[in-house]
Amino acid sequence: MKFIDWQKKWLEIYERPRIKHHTYVIYNELFDRHINPFFCNAKLEKIKSDDVQCFLHQKMQNGNVKNNTGLSPSTVNLLRALLNSMFECAFQNGFINQNPCKKIKRVVEEEKPAKVFSRDEQKRIEEVCMTNIPKYIGVLIVLYTGVRLGELLALTWEDVDLKNGIISINKTVYYAKDENGRYQRYVGTPKSKSSKRIIPIAKNLKKLLKEHKKSAKANSVIFTRNQSTCSVRGYQQMFAYLQKKANIRQKNFHTLRHTFATRAIECGVDIKTLSELMGHKNATMTLNRYGHSLFETKQKAVDLIAKKL
Repeated sequence: MKFIDWQKKWLEIYERPRIKHHTYVIYNELFDRHINPFFCNAKLEKIKSDDVQCFLHQKMQNGNVKNNTGLSPSTVNLLRALLNSMFECAFQNGFINQNPCKKIKRVVEEEKPAKVFSRDEQKRIEEVCMTNIPKYIGVLIVLYTGVRLGELLALTWEDVDLKNGIISINKTVYYAKDENGRYQRYVGTPKSKSSKRIIPIAKNLKKLLKEHKKSAKANSVIFTRNQSTCSVRGYQQMFAYLQKKANIRQKNFHTLRHTFATRAIECGVDIKTLSELMGHKNATMTLNRYGHSLFETKQKAVDLIAKKL
């Protein structure tokens, strides 16, 4: 059996029924763009561990088809995970004698400190937002709740309980190719089970949301000037314009989420609570991502105590 034949069968019959549509689309693109060109015509049973290792090494060196640079360690690990699952299924079904990925180790991923806005930059962002609440309310929502961009754009007024002061995160916006190969906007379940969560609304945000709702004719909390839904790219472009207006250095939209988490740690919020607010799988993930902020906060506390002694 050829590699390509088993790959198509595995993805369609074994994998697709148990994964979300947008995950299936991502997997399909990873195979088409990276994996299949390398293994396409190879016999499934002839592929050895060395072949897989050479493939992963190549991707680390120049796997980016756009600029011929190396893929990130996380992407290479995802490619390895896909191959491992596919080969393991082939092994379990008797198509190969052993899984060539079994003993191949993951690439080490360095957790880089998350970029955040300084307090001065945050103040400038807030000042610009206050000049046009209907346009910039989403920026303030992320800054004060830490929700992801896809979760923000999926919010409807049914998810916002202003009486009890809570926001329910139960869906997300994502883009995937349709049957004609064109990218379409979809609303689906969140990233993971832990991503479904209830977030309290701060008093200042609650007041702004009440005012914002008065001008809303659409059911979506975030809408364009003509009350239609916003695209991810459109909202990112809007945020780039906002930063230019605030005269601060450009950072991506996700920096708002990192800023929320960092401010929470600075205020003494414990890791478990922050993990639940962020919708992380567990507190370890939160600690790995924002541990540097936690250490800096502890250092300031120790220095403050030392001055009092």
